[in-house]
Amino acid sequence: LEPAARLRRKYPYLGKADGLTTALRREFAPAAYLGLELEVNQASLGTAQAQERLGAILGTSLASVCA
Repeated sequence: LEPAARLRRKYPYLGKADGLTTALRREFAPAAYLGLELEVNQASLGTAQAQERLGAILGTSLASVCA
């Protein structure tokens, strides 16, 4: 885990509103669809270095989950 990262589950939204993930859950069976929605504060991506760092963090995290 990235020490400086602040993670919040279902914040600021409850995840109940209709959106892409909700529509995909209706279209596909639970065994065929796993949805992940990520929202990133744009203020934290002000530099190319910050963007690259976030990409590395997400890549490492997703690889460990999918392994």
